[in-house]
Amino acid sequence: MVKSAEAFNDIAFRAEKAIQEWKINTEKRMIQNNRDTLAELLERKSKELHNILYVVSHDLGSPLLSIRAFTHELKRACGQIEKCAMNSVDEQTRTKIENLVRKDVAECLEYIRLSTDEIGRMLEELKQLSRAGRVQLDIKPLDMMRIVSEQVEDTKVKFEKAGVKVEVGQLPDGMGDEGQMRRVFNSLLGNAAKHIDTKRPGIIRIRGQQEADMAVYTVEDNGGGMKPEEKERIFEVFYRSNGGDRNGGEQEQLGLAIVQEVLERQGGRIWVESELGKGAEFHIALPAA
Repeated sequence: MVKSAEAFNDIAFRAEKAIQEWKINTEKRMIQNNRDTLAELLERKSKELHNILYVVSHDLGSPLLSIRAFTHELKRACGQIEKCAMNSVDEQTRTKIENLVRKDVAECLEYIRLSTDEIGRMLEELKQLSRAGRVQLDIKPLDMMRIVSEQVEDTKVKFEKAGVKVEVGQLPDGMGDEGQMRRVFNSLLGNAAKHIDTKRPGIIRIRGQQEADMAVYTVEDNGGGMKPEEKERIFEVFYRSNGGDRNGGEQEQLGLAIVQEVLERQGGRIWVESELGKGAEFHIALPAA
């Protein structure tokens, strides 16, 4: 009788244990299925978003070209009106026409030009962001020392003219797409040079180290730095800081929002450390080779 009770208790214990394991495994499967479903949904929505960005940036380009063309025609027509007024109206009327054409209309046309240029820049950034999310990546081990050194050499003359010195330390190899990483470092170098403090010699330092299974690269400048609230906003699409441009013009480069998109697609990330007046350090993390 005692043995029967012990056997029954043992069977009950095993059954309860089996039920608990079944519950745990069922919950794990549900969690994994939910994770897979969410990942698939996120990937699909991401593709939809980049397709929308491409369509918007492409379709809005056509009417923007029309606005620019008609603005040019309007400017030319104003010139013709002014010439006609010189010979066909009295002095007082001619003065009024000249004031309208040279001041009021000219100011309006300049405002239209600046606005269309800004819209054009935004559309181009949307197009680049769309391309960054759709380009086929070739992930492989990268000789980052070679890649970065070549990028620095390509921009050597421009930096020397701007009075900016670039120093490159030892860099660990990483896993990523070579073409995309060249664009990333080109953008970060251009961004650093753009915000160098003109009151002192410009220095950009590039260094790296391996941390666990990640290779971390740092692009440091001795520029004007940024306010705490800017450190979050600089990765927003269209964001432009008010820092000075040592090179006297807008850099042709990837926006930081696009840099972030490119790195995240390669399993990496980017963040910044900076204080106002003390320069900035942009850190890139990629899977180590």
